Amino acid sequence: MSHVNDGLIVYFQTGEHYLKTQQIRQNPNVALSVGTYEIEGIATIIGHPMDEANSLITEKIKTKHPNAFKRWSALPNQVLVKVEIGLVRQWKYVDGKPFIAIGEFAKQCKKPCAKANSFDIAGFIQAVAKQKADALRAYFTSDAIICWYDSNEQFTVDEYIRANCEYPGDWNGELQHIRKFEDGMVIVTKIFSDESTHFVTAFAKLTEGKICRLDEYYSDCGEAPEWRKNMNIGKPIL
Repeated sequence: MSHVNDGLIVYFQTGEHYLKTQQIRQNPNVALSVGTYEIEGIATIIGHPMDEANSLITEKIKTKHPNAFKRWSALPNQVLVKVEIGLVRQWKYVDGKPFIAIGEFAKQCKKPCAKANSFDIAGFIQAVAKQKADALRAYFTSDAIICWYDSNEQFTVDEYIRANCEYPGDWNGELQHIRKFEDGMVIVTKIFSDESTHFVTAFAKLTEGKICRLDEYYSDCGEAPEWRKNMNIGKPIL
């Protein structure tokens, strides 16, 4: 895909009737991949590439991708798409070990989401995974409720911190996915140790920039069961 950018805004042209164009019209939340970068943002179809209002962006496309410009830009069925970046993840290696670097930016959801944008998600995940009690407390209101549905447990903040920070093992955490809303967010995190790996889907409700309710659902990671392998269906996600 031939793309250009203006700061944290990415532009690309595509066909009016392509599947991705139809999907963007139905749901503007998009994901892009460039090299080792995974990018999430909000997409808007802003007209035809040759519209006068898009002339500066089209000139960028012409300069960077002259062949694509010559072949596609003037066709009547083309549209120009604008993506405002909200989240960037990059795979990196430090001392031979892989990890994901995360960058968050203000434009992450279609509706106003100032509460969610002010929340330090990366810091929260590390406080949970590294079992830092004092740091963890700062992310919650004093009367917050935390629920672990897999084990049918409801905690106060003090009880949750004790349960989390006294959980056996040496843990790490990686953000996998996030969706922000006006008064909260949905966070998918990979939590892992040398012994086991889990995905955690968390629904967080915020007030004054802190979590007032947290509903978490845990799942184990592993291979498909033998009966499903025998069906010879599906393929690995990664």
